[in-house]
Amino acid sequence: MSDMPKEKLERLRALAELDPFENFSEQIRDFMDSTVDQGTQPYWGMPTILGAPHSESLDGLDIALMGVPFDLGVTNRPGARFGPRALRALERVSTFHHESHIMPYAQAAIADAGDVALESRYSLDEATDEIESHFHRIMDAGVIPLSVGGDHSITYPILKAVGREKSVG
Repeated sequence: MSDMPKEKLERLRALAELDPFENFSEQIRDFMDSTVDQGTQPYWGMPTILGAPHSESLDGLDIALMGVPFDLGVTNRPGARFGPRALRALERVSTFHHESHIMPYAQAAIADAGDVALESRYSLDEATDEIESHFHRIMDAGVIPLSVGGDHSITYPILKAVGREKSVG
């Protein structure tokens, strides 16, 4: 027998019977239902940046989430190269913002397009050229890149590619 007061137990039982999506709009309900059907719960499947679908191709994308696992631009503090992997490993609770009710995946074609493959792991100059070239390909495809790195040295080649046609800012 429990020592919990009967009134408190009744309140808890009533809470357990509530629909957790009761206060969400139909758009959010539909989106949440569709993600459950696709098996995109945060604790199963291949981990991706922010739980986005994975795509090897930029075709049809509006936004490409890119990892840039690189930290050759720092001394004595390596480890930023693990940033993309660590972000993918985070368990995601939801794909929408609970206050603003904005759901990026319902408003744009977004995918985790993998990591920038760097062949020049030991040359900062060559690696930044490779990063810039990779982001030129993304921009040439008409896709907006959103990157996760790496150390601060990845910023310059990315901004050079993004700002090639039009200044950034």
